[in-house]
Amino acid sequence: MMRLAILTLTLAAVAAPPAAATSFELTNGRWFDGTGFVPRTAYSVDGVLTFERPERIDSSLDLAGGFVVPPFGEAHNHDLASEWRLAERIHRYLWDGVFYVKIQSSFAPVVESLRPRFGRSDSVDVVFAQAPITGPGGHPMRIRELFFDRGHYAGVFESKEAIRGVGYIEVGSREDLEREFPALLAQKPDFVKFMLSYSEEYELRRDDPEFFGYKGLDPRLAPLLVEKAHAAGLRITAHVSTAADFHHAVSAGVDEIAHLPGVAEPEVIRSRDAALAAQKGVTVVTTVSLTTNIADDYPAYYRRVMQQHADNLKRLREAGVTLAIGSDFTFRDTSVGEATLLHELGVFSNLELLRMWTENSPRTIFPERKIGRLVEGYEASFLVLRGDPLEDFAQVKEIRLRFKQGRPLEPEPPAETSSD
Repeated sequence: MMRLAILTLTLAAVAAPPAAATSFELTNGRWFDGTGFVPRTAYSVDGVLTFERPERIDSSLDLAGGFVVPPFGEAHNHDLASEWRLAERIHRYLWDGVFYVKIQSSFAPVVESLRPRFGRSDSVDVVFAQAPITGPGGHPMRIRELFFDRGHYAGVFESKEAIRGVGYIEVGSREDLEREFPALLAQKPDFVKFMLSYSEEYELRRDDPEFFGYKGLDPRLAPLLVEKAHAAGLRITAHVSTAADFHHAVSAGVDEIAHLPGVAEPEVIRSRDAALAAQKGVTVVTTVSLTTNIADDYPAYYRRVMQQHADNLKRLREAGVTLAIGSDFTFRDTSVGEATLLHELGVFSNLELLRMWTENSPRTIFPERKIGRLVEGYEASFLVLRGDPLEDFAQVKEIRLRFKQGRPLEPEPPAETSSD
């Protein structure tokens, strides 16, 4: 018999479900329907959600009036791409109710050894970009070399030269792209990631060593790269630093944009670019948490940049752009902190934030899967919250029950650790 622990919360007592239980009756829950919460009885049958009573019920769970929402997504991080503290990180995500994670760059040899740790009912589901494509001397080359010098890649790379082609792919011409793209496909990425960084100054920065790591792909190559990714059946994400990068990414036809432009300086997204992003169905991942890095040293400037983020988010929302929540806060947080910061900005209603986090974020991570909604035939994965997050958004942190792919989870509270 499997002991069903729902921490020490005030759920009604239930019989412990059998270890081999495949069907659950889920009573007394208030289920999120996309606009509000509706009291109803639901069922999980072989990992699939249904509202029609099955012939056989193995176990019944009384949700005791809890508020049921889909699991959360983290659409931008890098923290599950190595063995370092991996079990701890997986546990942190599950505890926070974040079941779906998008790793926006990674090393294929390492990732392939880790994949069996993911995609299970007792773990998180993860997709990996593998090596990002950038221009000569572009981002993230400087960071990669810095991490190598600090010993972070011990046992992975023996030299800085060995990082090339695995930690990043340099493309300076159409010929380079034609040659290197098959090498990327051989790494089995789940999606393609490329770097646009200060593309409005591409010619100025291209050959200047002073801009090492502060530049990206030639924006004229972006449409061809998008075409190649789509021909290979892969979605493609563009990293952006400036409003010009945002413009080039949208014009090229990307599926997703990582970051709001202007992480550390005000950048205004043009209204026509926002409209085009909505028209083309581009998803924009927020990552406003990155700006908090300057909060202590430059508080006035931090407030100015955050106000610009708020203005850009309003422009994107009003244009009808799909927004997903991602933090890019490697090892420091899951997307909970990002969602909280977005709430503090005051741009979105609680309903809009909840849908961004539970619907848009999982769907930009796993667009082919039936997740992100609590409807007939979707995966039986959900969270039961103590209170109504539409009334009090802080309730997203008050999780009574975690249920993934037809099974209840029982994580212990995570130990507090440093981010070293």
